[in-house]
Amino acid sequence: MSIQALERRPVSYRAYMQNRSADVAIKRNGFLEAGVDPRFLWPHVLSIRDSMKFITDNAARQAHFPWYDLIRDIYGKKYTQEVGLKSTQPDDSENKFTFHFAPGMMKSLWENNVPVLEYALFFKALHELDQWSLDIALAVAEMYDKTNRRHDGGPKYPGSMVQKIKAGSRIIRVLRYRKKNDDAPDAKPHVDRSIFTVHAWSSHPGLKMFSSNGMCLPVNETAHDSVAIFPGEKYAAVTRGLFGFGTPHGVRDERHTNGTRDEDRYAIVCFVHPVSLKQDAEWLLANRERIEEHEAILTL
Repeated sequence: MSIQALERRPVSYRAYMQNRSADVAIKRNGFLEAGVDPRFLWPHVLSIRDSMKFITDNAARQAHFPWYDLIRDIYGKKYTQEVGLKSTQPDDSENKFTFHFAPGMMKSLWENNVPVLEYALFFKALHELDQWSLDIALAVAEMYDKTNRRHDGGPKYPGSMVQKIKAGSRIIRVLRYRKKNDDAPDAKPHVDRSIFTVHAWSSHPGLKMFSSNGMCLPVNETAHDSVAIFPGEKYAAVTRGLFGFGTPHGVRDERHTNGTRDEDRYAIVCFVHPVSLKQDAEWLLANRERIEEHEAILTL
């Protein structure tokens, strides 16, 4: 696999990528690390991180956000998209809080008398990050569609990736990994469900991408001026596997100080999902074993 580490500078994705093909942006089973404007990213990261701590430090506030299914798409039960807050048990190897946000959850919060105004800055930052992540995914998808149209006589994927993303949905995941003393991975190697994942930021290093030969490749995830974008299972379905089957990755974070993790780790990720189409779902079901075989050989 070839990794393209692009120069980090505060420019728009469309301006940055307009002269680059999809083959340059994301190689087979690879990822794109590219510059963003820290004047946008960093204030939003701070607001989301501080709000996540504010919510999860108090059991009464945690109860405002029950975990439930928001969307069940035709890729199958595995692709249910949940929103709300959930927590693993303290003795669980991952030991974390997970908050999922989607604009579609706001209606039910109002209806259930959740004091939404108390969390106004949190939801404002999440909403703006959602739209920002959509713009990033669309900029990448435009390059794929251009590459696809240029494949005269060669294999092509059906439809437009851009249009499928515009008609799809997003979920923002905010994670708070609590302190622990064991050395277990915080997330085992896997391929995301998304078409693209935009990994905006983590407070401590730990995200590892895997090359096609199983090597761990670190990501500059704590930077305020760059993000990582990488493909998931639905990317394989939409492109019919022409550009690979998604990027396996996992988390083994680096909070160790003499064998102890003395600070919580925060991470903010956006999962971009395309519209659910029967033919894409059928392709993925028929080819999922190839994705699962790739995941099974990887260890952190």
